[in-house]
Amino acid sequence: MTEGVLVKFSPLAKLTAVLVIAVLLLVFLSRVAGILPPFIWALIVAYIFHPLVSWVARRTRMPRRIVVALMFAIILGVVAWSIVVLRPLIVRELRDLVVNLPKILADAQAYLFGHEKTEFFGVPISPKTVQSEAQRYLQEISVYLRGQAFPFFLHTFELIAKALLFLIATFYLLLGMDSLAAGMVNLLPRRYRREVIPLLQEIDKVLGAYIRGQFLLIVIMSSVTWVALTILRVHYALVLAIATGILEIFPIVGPITAGTIAVTIALFQNAAPFGWSNLTLAMVVAVTYLVLRQTEDYLVIPHVIGRIVELHPLVVLFALLCGSAVAGITGMFVAVPTAAAIRILARYLYRKLVGAPSLTELVAEGIAASDSGQEADRV
Repeated sequence: MTEGVLVKFSPLAKLTAVLVIAVLLLVFLSRVAGILPPFIWALIVAYIFHPLVSWVARRTRMPRRIVVALMFAIILGVVAWSIVVLRPLIVRELRDLVVNLPKILADAQAYLFGHEKTEFFGVPISPKTVQSEAQRYLQEISVYLRGQAFPFFLHTFELIAKALLFLIATFYLLLGMDSLAAGMVNLLPRRYRREVIPLLQEIDKVLGAYIRGQFLLIVIMSSVTWVALTILRVHYALVLAIATGILEIFPIVGPITAGTIAVTIALFQNAAPFGWSNLTLAMVVAVTYLVLRQTEDYLVIPHVIGRIVELHPLVVLFALLCGSAVAGITGMFVAVPTAAAIRILARYLYRKLVGAPSLTELVAEGIAASDSGQEADRV
């Protein structure tokens, strides 16, 4: 009777297996990219609310399933209440905006291109040339959008299906987040855990601070912007405030886009308040957005998110473009925290390549030094 022989992989075979699995995984993800967004957003939402669910479960000693169900009921109730209360106002403002948008664009066109010649920072330009190029570009965009549009009922059905998939995935992820994290740790060989776990904890710290902070910033900026625009009597204040909050998701380009839209609406709305001209109102709105942005940068973000991401603005912009190219809006949202995680991994690999002490070794050295100092104090 022949005895079974254990197959052992050589280092080269192990490396080859890892590379093959990684390539197959990337090919698989590229094939199913269209159905990934609901799962990605479910993972993000579960990641955000996981600490809250765990805290409530510990404090109340209720089963986690009950806590998650109650949290879903509360959130869906708040969303339903918001829709009932805010929907008429939002619909009215959106309807008015759609009706008045042609006039706003016509006024903007007359304001920008109503002269035979103008200068931009001392450089003479032809407004008519710029106008024709802009119209050609907008026409190309319109043709592209018409070609990409789905029938309305198919789009609605797809949206409902993705929303249900998102809710189901979020529910089960919240239920099993602890076991999921423990399972990922158990996949690591024991001899690597002492070094890899602190690395994962550092990445978790960055991702948690950024993602949870972004959602809080959306609420803060939407609320403050709505109050400011309402005081200034800017038309469509609620719609502009919601758009401003949502655009906070996209660093650099988001706030600039939100401010530009608000200033344009103020510049060409029917009547300016307080006896001001539209130009004065637009300038006040621009200053308001600038003040809000500076307040956010120097007061809100350091306390809500902190300087923990530590990425250069060019890196942020490049990450946003890459995220948009790969996964659209979802990719743009996760681009910055992903870039921050890559920075942490790159720093770790660099330390390994040059032989510098790793994060775990530095922590161990600090603990050892602290223990030695305490021993010396006792002696």
